[in-house]
Amino acid sequence: MVILFTSKSFWCLILVQVLLFFYARRQKFTDLFTEEDKKTLFSKLPMEGSQCQTDYGSLRGNKVRMAMSTVEGIGRLDLIVVGSGLGGLTVASIMAQAGYKVLVLEQHGTAGGNTATIEEKGYEFDTFHTVGGSVGRLTSPLRKMMDIVTGGFVEWCQVQGAVDIITVCKEGGSDVKVEEEYVVYSNIEKTKRELKKKFPKKKDMEAIDKFYNHVYLTKFFMAPWFLTKVLLGAGKRRWLFNSFLCKPLKDLAEMTTREKLKKWTDNEELIGVLSYMSASKCQKPDEVSFLTTAMETDHLQDGAWYPKGGPCAISMSACEVIRRNGGQVLTQSKVERFLFDDDTDMGKHATKVRSGRVVSDAGVRSTLLELLPKRYQENLYDGFLLKLKHFAGISAGTESSVLSSSVDGSFDVSSDGGDGGDGGDGGDKKVEKGSKLKIQKFGVAPSWSTVSLLVGFTASNDKVGLPPSNRYVYPSLDHSKNITGYSNKFTRPIPCVFMCSSSAKDTTWDSRWPKRTVLTVQCPVRYEWFAEWQGVKNRSTNLEYIKFCEFWTERLIKIVDKVYPQLKGKYHTKILKTPLDVNKRFDLKLGESHGVEETVSKNFTYCAEFSAATDITGLYLTGKDLCGGVGAVGGLWGGMICIFSLSKNRMIEYVNSCW
Repeated sequence: MVILFTSKSFWCLILVQVLLFFYARRQKFTDLFTEEDKKTLFSKLPMEGSQCQTDYGSLRGNKVRMAMSTVEGIGRLDLIVVGSGLGGLTVASIMAQAGYKVLVLEQHGTAGGNTATIEEKGYEFDTFHTVGGSVGRLTSPLRKMMDIVTGGFVEWCQVQGAVDIITVCKEGGSDVKVEEEYVVYSNIEKTKRELKKKFPKKKDMEAIDKFYNHVYLTKFFMAPWFLTKVLLGAGKRRWLFNSFLCKPLKDLAEMTTREKLKKWTDNEELIGVLSYMSASKCQKPDEVSFLTTAMETDHLQDGAWYPKGGPCAISMSACEVIRRNGGQVLTQSKVERFLFDDDTDMGKHATKVRSGRVVSDAGVRSTLLELLPKRYQENLYDGFLLKLKHFAGISAGTESSVLSSSVDGSFDVSSDGGDGGDGGDGGDKKVEKGSKLKIQKFGVAPSWSTVSLLVGFTASNDKVGLPPSNRYVYPSLDHSKNITGYSNKFTRPIPCVFMCSSSAKDTTWDSRWPKRTVLTVQCPVRYEWFAEWQGVKNRSTNLEYIKFCEFWTERLIKIVDKVYPQLKGKYHTKILKTPLDVNKRFDLKLGESHGVEETVSKNFTYCAEFSAATDITGLYLTGKDLCGGVGAVGGLWGGMICIFSLSKNRMIEYVNSCW
């Protein structure tokens, strides 16, 4: 720690924070919140010992399915929010509480984005990991932000003991073998002690301390990044990000995770353990920024929490706050494109809704490339727009089938025999019709997609025995090799399988879903492996698609059986969700469930060129794409960046109130 605090980077950081603080204090912006608005807003927060109780029954009754047949007659609005992810709901909730007429348009049948739950075949599923950052402590800044958005309705239960379990589980042929496990606890000191037992060499123990010390300092390095992203225009922001003032942040952002860790240790196993979270999204340690890895690791520095009633409690409460403050959340309301005053061609069945400002939570790629008319794309910063456009998309070759299905319905995929491919029965050599579908990735590219297996059991969790911890299963800790091989051929070992159980985390589960237990299993996939079925109207009757889904289901179940042997043969319900389902649910093109891909080549420049306020007057962006990060926290911070871009004059007062 002494070395860190005496470095030039640290004192440069202090200088950045001091300069930006005085800069913010001197700025004069258009008022959004009056003093009375602010007092009313903060008076709604629950105080210590008098926390609000949520009527989950009444909220869950309507499932936030406020479907609309038309939006005619709404009149002029102060703000339209496109998309109801946590980033969009954050903006809509705070603006509605400030007295603005807000309309949220969600194309899906249920509001909430990734915080919404899925109810199928008598079970409730979600893919919510946990929320860290002391959200369970009423006095923490993150908790206060969450309470502002949800009106203080959401309560939290802490995940005790192990939060994440890193499992090395070799996948090869018909056998899956668990080899090693590493545990990440909500108490960071306990995590360090356990890791040091696994890596007892002095150099490795020092590397563990250095890693977590740098992770702890990341939040301070992010302060100037956050303020410049909010306070400065694109031109000034690009200049400042490339000046010596932001050198500490730039050093972290432009150095890969592997490069940074190699300075401290040569132990490849330890490097794999410390970079486990980035690898779960198929991001190689030698490509992903150390800043991204540090942000994701810092997420669990102060405990891990799960919302009581499931993550839908967050979205339902936020929608209720919007409704009570005069706003509306309309589902099944897909936005086709943005119109400007000079637009006359609206289409035969289009409905126009007018507003002086529009906030998009549809993702940066969908917003700027799909919703924004091409003639207005010319108003965007040319360099950033080029990075968005500079990827070839999907190009189909002469053979587009990724599998071969015989007349009798048998299913064959290729196996590499001795290299660990999971080709089916004992490594027999089988033939695959080579897929020519490729997604060329350049610039600000879409992330990997996911396959989700939703598993249900007809017994309480006490009998099933699932832990509340998340589990990350890797074939080995050489993430780069795993991802490279898997990218070229999907029959190679899956680089990461993620497992979580909301029934084991939520203390209200048994009262809501008695004699039910659920497990969600996810793995990353390339969208092009499924792209040939995108245009098929009825995929549920397509033999090749069904067999391909069965292949993924059986493959994931085989891994689950080895990790949780007590589950074998007890599955009641198995539902597979593919990237095509992700496209339909979130109105995406390439199944990019994590937004844009976060690599070191784009991290710092991307942040400098892109913020909530776009070069189009009245158009703002929100959501996880603004700042990256982990799950709900990334969406929440994206929403706060957008709010501060809309209204900078009360930012300092807000920060003072939180701290």
